[in-house]
Amino acid sequence: MASFVIHSIIGEKFLEKMEQDVVLTELEKNSFRLGNLVVDVLGFGKTDIRDLDYEEVLQARREYRKKKIQKKLVTHFRNENKKELCVNSPRLDYFLLKYQDLVFHDFSALGYFFHLYIDKVFFENFYSYVITCLDQNYQPTNLIKDNLYIRVNKNGKIYLKDEFWSGRNNIYDDYTKLNCYCTQKFGFPFSMEELEKFAHDGFINPGIQEVDYRDIDEVLGKMKQFLLESEVSTEEELMAFSFEKMEQFILKSADNFYFEYQAMIEEFISKKKRVKVRK
Repeated sequence: MASFVIHSIIGEKFLEKMEQDVVLTELEKNSFRLGNLVVDVLGFGKTDIRDLDYEEVLQARREYRKKKIQKKLVTHFRNENKKELCVNSPRLDYFLLKYQDLVFHDFSALGYFFHLYIDKVFFENFYSYVITCLDQNYQPTNLIKDNLYIRVNKNGKIYLKDEFWSGRNNIYDDYTKLNCYCTQKFGFPFSMEELEKFAHDGFINPGIQEVDYRDIDEVLGKMKQFLLESEVSTEEELMAFSFEKMEQFILKSADNFYFEYQAMIEEFISKKKRVKVRK
């Protein structure tokens, strides 16, 4: 749920921490960067809304969002049995059960896992601290079918759900402003031209079945669009987020994943040794 730009900045902070321990090649770093992005490949685009009236735009956006959520049940390893809930974050254990060996041997698989980790933390923080879903009686709910309103927790403002997600001024405007703030604060971490070249010449799927690596241009195109939008964005007040808290989230998430990844490696090696001893 974090933007491509935020994912990439946090990913670069993680790579910087890794390079304190090991020397990473450009192939490894670019594989991680694209693996971090390929998770959000959808395989379909948005409806052209230029000739639609406001209600038709809302409907088109609702349908796109519904289709995207359904797709992400698969690509983001969400629980099919919890798809009726507002909060259905990635199941990291599902991914590791299927691809743990890849995570420790292939940097694009590590990037994929990293993306899921960041989305899980972001998603759960978003619904815990940033917004609250409300029913028709303005009571908190975690059921999509009962969710009619969204309360922004920092100021108590209440929006119709459709207005919050798809209206003229919606939550995704915050993403553009945050992209602008974070690229100015941290710099954009790599060359899009070099990454596009690698995507066509060296980005190989190690065996992940949930996305088609060949569709990576879809995400790279969106990334370039978001970067262009962020260049002309003004850092006016955010609808729901906080610039300072997002900065803290970036740094803390990179640190936390680094330490959790180190612990995973140690556990993985320990298990391998125990299996070898039993043999």
